[in-house]
Amino acid sequence: MPSTHSNGVPIPWQEEGAGPPLLLIMGFSYSSRLWYPAIPELARHYRVISFDNRGTGHSGSASGFALGDM
Repeated sequence: MPSTHSNGVPIPWQEEGAGPPLLLIMGFSYSSRLWYPAIPELARHYRVISFDNRGTGHSGSASGFALGDM
């Protein structure tokens, strides 16, 4: 899975399909894996891009920060 970095924290992302881009942003504490059932159908019409928010799924978390701290 490709990734980018935000302040040194890896943020993995994936894309599937072709056409106009459609960015899927999952809710605060959930992994992008919850999009998997919808991605194949959406990818028939769009270039679907999803990612793991910081501290979820395969992404890293900033040092000194945990989702439970909020």
